[in-house]
Amino acid sequence: MTISSKLFATQMLDQFKLIENRLQNLNTQIATGTRITKSSDAPLDAVTLTARRELEARLEQYQSNAGKVTSRLELADTTLHTVGTPPAGQASSRAAYFALNLAPKSAAVAAPRSSGKSGSMNTACA
Repeated sequence: MTISSKLFATQMLDQFKLIENRLQNLNTQIATGTRITKSSDAPLDAVTLTARRELEARLEQYQSNAGKVTSRLELADTTLHTVGTPPAGQASSRAAYFALNLAPKSAAVAAPRSSGKSGSMNTACA
């Protein structure tokens, strides 16, 4: 069986087209800096890449939230430290203020009843 020159030329042109398409894809990959330029190039890799991008976005959001929480906790810590260290001579008045105003209401009401005193009841005004 002999191969005609027309068939040989057609096969060579088809091969050149395939090589040219591959070269064009490689040039596109080099120009864009990515291996996958279209999802159809590598469907499984494209899905994996999409999942990784979503995971990266979640991690970045988590890190951003952690930074915000750290900042808020530092602010709260500074505020509590400032409130917790009053100037000299005011410690007893602040302690009394916190005891009266920040104590749970049920504890302030329940304490006089359990004292067993009859007659006058001690009540705390909030």
